[in-house]
Amino acid sequence: MRVYAVFEPRMRDDDLMTHAERFRFVRDGFSFPAFIFGPLWMLRHRLWLALLVYIVIVAALGAAVYYRVMPLGAEAGVSFLLAIIIGLEAATLRRRKLLWWRWRDAGVVIADDLVGAEQRFFDRWVARAPREMITDITPTVVAPADVAPPAPDSPPRPYDPDSYVVGQFLPPGGTR
Repeated sequence: MRVYAVFEPRMRDDDLMTHAERFRFVRDGFSFPAFIFGPLWMLRHRLWLALLVYIVIVAALGAAVYYRVMPLGAEAGVSFLLAIIIGLEAATLRRRKLLWWRWRDAGVVIADDLVGAEQRFFDRWVARAPREMITDITPTVVAPADVAPPAPDSPPRPYDPDSYVVGQFLPPGGTR
């Protein structure tokens, strides 16, 4: 399971669907693209300040090797450690950038992939939204008048604590 931080942009004058499409889901954890393609990854995500700091560090590292302050073999080790730090802190850099631009931290979602995270988050988001806001995005389904509603399959069973295996969830309404 992966953890995603969700960020909501400031509301514009557009409709709710356009606003929902602008949400950002930032996966927490190590980023292999940031580890392998550090500066290009920073350009892709418009992390200008992080890119500037990276360039200054790499220039200082090159100057240290040029002026023989650091041994030649140490440059590769320091560059590798810098790449690991970028890979580890990639999600933090993106979150800080969004918060800097005054995006609202809308919560955390745990899911297997990005599509599942979006589904889980927007299910909760629509459930919390006022009804007048979501009437534009929910389709209206009208049942034919001659069709009866489906009957329940079976009545709910009473809670029996002896019938559960360790690790199962309690039934709705059941208590410990």
